[in-house]
Amino acid sequence: MSKLLLQSKAILFCCLFGLAMLLVVSNSTFAQTNQNDSRTINGTVIDQTGETIPGVNIIIKGTVTGTVTDIDGKYEIIASTGDILSFSFVGFEMQEITVADQ
Repeated sequence: MSKLLLQSKAILFCCLFGLAMLLVVSNSTFAQTNQNDSRTINGTVIDQTGETIPGVNIIIKGTVTGTVTDIDGKYEIIASTGDILSFSFVGFEMQEITVADQ
């Protein structure tokens, strides 16, 4: 009985996680496409040793617009100059980077 309960909880967790990721990715395609200086920002998230990190959450601070790094640690998000990108991942300190004209 407990094995069945554990399997049910694992399936529920996977479904909820998948739904959350779908919502995050879908929000990133709709936001800020009407601003004049909006552009696609892309990059790769790495740790101190140079290893890529999959599954990092990247949110434009103060909005619900965000994305998640892929299996290779790569991301793409539409943002404007002055937006603050907030990078977070379990076990790591959150970092914020302001989008500049570069």
